[in-house]
Amino acid sequence: MHQFRKEASEKTKLTMVVALTASQVLHESLDDLVDTDFYKMSLKQTTNRMQKELERVCDRHIDLLWAGDEKKARLVQEGLYKIAKKIATMKPSELVVIGDMFENGNFKFVEEGKAKEILLTKD
Repeated sequence: MHQFRKEASEKTKLTMVVALTASQVLHESLDDLVDTDFYKMSLKQTTNRMQKELERVCDRHIDLLWAGDEKKARLVQEGLYKIAKKIATMKPSELVVIGDMFENGNFKFVEEGKAKEILLTKD
């Protein structure tokens, strides 16, 4: 069935990092819903199982991305955690602005009544 699997490319490995980040966002979001009618323990348990399975499958590949540079790997992991935590608490309208910022390479905002823009460099 899977006889034609190829070694994961760098892009694929980075996509796994995104999947792990998304699972962390879901995890954090559910934590914020604990005292509401939206929270279901079964959903939290399923999310925990999914996150553990993702980590089991992905960790080896992610470790290879930053082999020999544990400090860089730790900083990336901490950065992703901070992003996930922030995304979990953002308003949908804020997520649209952040998405546009990353897609278009710029961030437009108003400060003290003046329109401003930050241009992001693309790698």
